[in-house]
Amino acid sequence: MKNDRGKSAESTSSPPRIGKRKLFFFWCLLVILSLVAMELVSFTVIKFTRRKGFYRDRVGQVRNPYHPYLGYVQAPNMTYSITKKGLAKEMSLTTDENGYSITPLFSHADPEITVIVTGGSTIFGVGSFDNRTTVPSILERLINESLNIRAEVVNLALRGGQSFQEMLLVDRFLAENQADLVLAVSGRNDAAHASVEPTVEGAFVKRHVWDNAVFLVHRAERGEFMLINFESKLRTYSYTYDLLHRQIEKLRKKRKSRSPAAPPILNIRREAPTTIEQRARITATHFAAADQISKMNGATFVMILQPTLYNKNTWTEEEIGRLKRKEWSDEFIAERQQNEHKFYAAYRKIEKYFQFVDLSHIFSESNETLYIDQCHYNDLAAEKFAEKIFESIQPILQDLRGR
Repeated sequence: MKNDRGKSAESTSSPPRIGKRKLFFFWCLLVILSLVAMELVSFTVIKFTRRKGFYRDRVGQVRNPYHPYLGYVQAPNMTYSITKKGLAKEMSLTTDENGYSITPLFSHADPEITVIVTGGSTIFGVGSFDNRTTVPSILERLINESLNIRAEVVNLALRGGQSFQEMLLVDRFLAENQADLVLAVSGRNDAAHASVEPTVEGAFVKRHVWDNAVFLVHRAERGEFMLINFESKLRTYSYTYDLLHRQIEKLRKKRKSRSPAAPPILNIRREAPTTIEQRARITATHFAAADQISKMNGATFVMILQPTLYNKNTWTEEEIGRLKRKEWSDEFIAERQQNEHKFYAAYRKIEKYFQFVDLSHIFSESNETLYIDQCHYNDLAAEKFAEKIFESIQPILQDLRGR
């Protein structure tokens, strides 16, 4: 009887439980597999959507380091691979040890003439296939081959730079180097920012430079608790967090655009509003300063007003299509064009105390595709523009050669 009862008790007992250690490893494996799946899904989403407007490359090498008085500059010895919507080919531009866009065709140990060129991204070379087809590189070739002058052209152009940065770049370069001719091939960036940020400060340093870098320094000055780059590191290590961060930033931008602008805080930043005429005068003042800096260092200064798509009377279907890929409305494009025309007109009227050449209308009657967007030239336009610049400065070059 006792044996039977023992057997019946054994038969009715619960099955043995899974060990705690095995259960722990099971949940760890489940969490790991879930995280891996989330990372794969996030990577796939970013991979296939980052070129459709919002997504950008993940946090990586510093391609545009912050400079205390120039803002964001090009990094030294960096190759910039630049892609634009609708363009089949990728552009590749390389900087030298100083962060300047290389003009690779000629390099003379003892040049007869040294020319430095300032400007924005159009002169840096965005739109050109590589360094050989930028406006300064083509200009260097034309001077060397057409005039048989051993000329060295140095491309000081700064992507996003305005006339204020150009003046500083000239001053910095001539403080340690000699040059014979200084060309400021510019105007477009000042015109664009005059309407985007119509404040006194906007004529000197762009808002995003102030908000990103100066704001950080001010927080440190006040002794605030700061976790620097924590978010960036998380984005680097996790595609899931990267995707979540991008979505949150996208929502923030939408809410910010819908909400009314906050009243300006008048501290050390000058938020006083400016008119187009005021901004044009500030631009002319910067170039007048660059002219005086050049003269004090034995160089001739010439400011050249650059052409943009907005100065072209007839836009090809390809040029229109590239603007459409930016998802710009017709009203937005018309507003930008009108603002640039106003700035250029105001700038032409100002009495200038430096040599000025207006080449803004050289493509006005052209029916060819010359632009990859609203301002950047393709290789064909860069060649034509460099030829016009060469024609304009040829008498100056010959005089410099005769010195």
